Amino acid sequence: IDADHWPTHVQLGALHRARGQYDASLHHYRRSVTLAPRQPDPHVDLGVTLAILGRLDEAAVHFNNALALNPKAGHAWFNLGLIHEQRGHWSEAIRHYREAATWLPDDWQVVNKLAWLLATLPPEAGGNPADALPLAERAAELTSYRDPVALDTLAAAYAANGRFDEAIATGVQAVTYARQVRDPDLAAMEQRVELYRTGN
Repeated sequence: IDADHWPTHVQLGALHRARGQYDASLHHYRRSVTLAPRQPDPHVDLGVTLAILGRLDEAAVHFNNALALNPKAGHAWFNLGLIHEQRGHWSEAIRHYREAATWLPDDWQVVNKLAWLLATLPPEAGGNPADALPLAERAAELTSYRDPVALDTLAAAYAANGRFDEAIATGVQAVTYARQVRDPDLAAMEQRVELYRTGN
């Protein structure tokens, strides 16, 4: 009916990406960007698929294009943060996650990512346990204290603030839920609980 209906190309891009059909996903997202060059969301969607394929420089271009169109595009800030984190650019990752959390305060994954870096990085790399704790508590609250990843972060934030009894209890809770969902990071969570038991 309308081969140039850009929102449909966005939906097709998402569908193909969910199926692991990345070439087709790129095709439809590129088409949506061409048809709606002033819309930020297609740039973000295209960038995500490129990032999945490891084409980080190309992905960053599209995330930055989205921010040029809309500085409040929280998912663009977040995905740029992911790229910086992957590259070990900690201060830039934190800066981008902070901006993302400003515009997406109810997205637990965004808040959690920021909390994790602040809780686990040394101060010289940008770590800040005091800032991490309320963010980790917020992420856990947004998941009703049932997501192992959010609970793992909260445990790390407690430990970073020297609250080891709470870190142990929360870490054990994270491990319990991680076992239920067969989280691939279960072993690492268990190791962290053991560290908390020793006051580390």
